[in-house]
Amino acid sequence: MSDHRKACIIYVPATAGSVAKVRAELEEQGFTVCEADAAEAADGLLPQGQLPQPLIDCMDGTELCVFLLPAMPVDDGLIGACAAAAGGADIRMIGAYANARVVFPEALDEQAESIVRVEGPNLAEAISGSPIWEKPDGQRAADREITRVRCQ
Repeated sequence: MSDHRKACIIYVPATAGSVAKVRAELEEQGFTVCEADAAEAADGLLPQGQLPQPLIDCMDGTELCVFLLPAMPVDDGLIGACAAAAGGADIRMIGAYANARVVFPEALDEQAESIVRVEGPNLAEAISGSPIWEKPDGQRAADREITRVRCQ
């Protein structure tokens, strides 16, 4: 196994302005970073549930996916589908959201290690591996108890 650590940033046009900030933080923590636009890729004509190749390539071999979530869920593009794929591949996930968003894609809400504001004070700590759930006002949320379905 190499010392090479890869991180993937999945964003949409509404969050493209945050990519450079998140990339810089990831690189500072030793990651090689790729990025993919989940809205641009969504424009392709693919069967339901299949991700476009640029998104697959970005997530391939990655240790961490950072999903840059827009203020409005309607602008998410394929972020939810990417989060489901990352969760299925046991890739660490962080959601970084804009403004006062409180609803997140289901796969990200259930499987992300952290969800923080992209402009908040906790992004670096979340990238380093601390589980953090941040409220829109910047305060940390209480530890979440996530209901898991047990296999029968």
